[in-house]
Amino acid sequence: MSPRVFRVVALPAPTERERSQMYVQRYIPHLPAAGEVVVFDRSWYHRAGVERVMGFTPEEHVERFLAMTPAVERWDDYSRARDDMICATDSSDAPLVAALIVRSR
Repeated sequence: MSPRVFRVVALPAPTERERSQMYVQRYIPHLPAAGEVVVFDRSWYHRAGVERVMGFTPEEHVERFLAMTPAVERWDDYSRARDDMICATDSSDAPLVAALIVRSR
């Protein structure tokens, strides 16, 4: 992996100023330009997953994050790509996963 193309970003704990910003704001300066790949050690999804489950963030912060994130991402495209991948890799060993996704559409 060439460092001219690939970059790993591991953000430290947020500063007091960053805590007052939109959660995704910390990540925006690190997003890739054309021809680059950025691997986040921790993505902004940690707020709604790991941080929420482990009790590292108050529930109202999670709710605010979930409300604001669709303005940053195009959820329909990501959801469609995820569903297509799961349906295409469905097997007799894991038939329920694809069935649940198709039913939720």
